[in-house]
Amino acid sequence: MIRPLALAIAWRYLRAPTRNRFVSFIGLASVVGLALGVASLIVVISVMDGFAAELRDRLLRFDAQVSVVAEDGLRDWREIAEELAALPGVRRVGPVVELEALLVSRRRYAGVQLLGLAADPAMQAAPYSQSVIAGSFADLHTETGGLAVGRYLANTLGVRVGDTVRVLIPRPNGAAPSLRDLLVSAVFVAGNAGPDSSLALAGLPVVSELAGLEGRVSALQVSGSDPYETPALVETWAAGSERVRASALTTRSWMQQHEALFRTVELERLAMGALLFTIIAVAAFNIVATLYMSVNERRSEIAILATLGARTPTIMAVFSLQGLLAGIVGVGLGGALGVWLTLNVDAAMQFLENLFGFDFLPAESFYLTGVPAELTASLVITVTGLALLLSTLASWYPSRQAARVDPASILRYE
Repeated sequence: MIRPLALAIAWRYLRAPTRNRFVSFIGLASVVGLALGVASLIVVISVMDGFAAELRDRLLRFDAQVSVVAEDGLRDWREIAEELAALPGVRRVGPVVELEALLVSRRRYAGVQLLGLAADPAMQAAPYSQSVIAGSFADLHTETGGLAVGRYLANTLGVRVGDTVRVLIPRPNGAAPSLRDLLVSAVFVAGNAGPDSSLALAGLPVVSELAGLEGRVSALQVSGSDPYETPALVETWAAGSERVRASALTTRSWMQQHEALFRTVELERLAMGALLFTIIAVAAFNIVATLYMSVNERRSEIAILATLGARTPTIMAVFSLQGLLAGIVGVGLGGALGVWLTLNVDAAMQFLENLFGFDFLPAESFYLTGVPAELTASLVITVTGLALLLSTLASWYPSRQAARVDPASILRYE
């Protein structure tokens, strides 16, 4: 049990200046370093989590959480859609037809992925219409048919809303391609290069006719309340479904489709976290140095405490608590600073941009109006807890050395 005497002495040692100014400087540097390390780690990881969440949201605007794919087309898709819609947590199930197509306009052309969507918004698993910047998705499903293209794709083809684009679908074995002229009815911005430059959307009947599927669909797109749990839910359903085995269906989740991208993001997050954690480790080593020099400077005081009856655990507790209190001060300041900076990251970024005269996140390139940050209580608790644990462990060796001081040899010449 730690006695109040040990706590009082530790607090006095922490506040009282030492005779050696270098020791005081190292002690202050350790607290400041610990605070900066904790603050930096909280801010950087929060911003990286924010960017990962922003990337996920943008991908899910044009990618379903899960796609149930039929290689040769799915005819009885309505029955399967009903089974999927009955799963807990599933919100939307929609049919799509996917094709590789060539778009031609004004002597310009581009290869695209053509996606046919159902007219009913309740059957569209991904919220495509949220990204429209010109025109309307409702015009995709007119009698003549419409076409929605990404912003970069529209620039490549040199078209805008109201222009005509010829759609060519190649046929195997040298057969004549399927042709259809469609009006551009909408232009969208997905926020990433893939859909913006290589995706076109049209009505389901039009694309199904071009593909020659005769009422069949290529896949069923599934959207649920949790994008991380929905893929596992659908895979469990597929593993136990006779209809899935009979139709040779496969499942494809958004995480599988973008696995390399998210692995890279996670690797960068871990690498950055490990790099910034070294700042905390260096600050903890500074605590070791500070306490060790403090022990050497206060050897006579330790000897007096021992002669007055202070036992080894009490002496160890004094310097252990001194290191712990220094850690609490540094971690507390760093945690508060990190949370404040994260909550005001846009203002901090604006200050840096004004200071250096450089736009770190151009809106025309990143489609961002601010710096995304995702601050969680678990992150703050984890970072501050690890930093406090490290600073506490750092004080063990100096406190052990203090307990080994021999009062007789020290006070003999006092």
